[in-house]
Amino acid sequence: MSESATAPPSVEIGERCRVLLEQFNNWLQATVPQQPHLVGIVPVAIQAIQLYRTKQYDACIGRLRDAAEILRLVGYPAPIQP
Repeated sequence: MSESATAPPSVEIGERCRVLLEQFNNWLQATVPQQPHLVGIVPVAIQAIQLYRTKQYDACIGRLRDAAEILRLVGYPAPIQP
């Protein structure tokens, strides 16, 4: 039996948040230095991290969705699909 089949839902969503935050962080570190006009998205990422740290996983994913939508609205493809 796989580990995810036995993990409680909060663990699964927590792991999903962790993975999405890691992907988003990697993207930010690679992209923002080259395109500094995207720095405005960093506070949204910080909020998502704070929510993750307090185990507010649904809210964390919500902030990551907000970040993806903001990027879409400014014409930039979202680096994650929460």
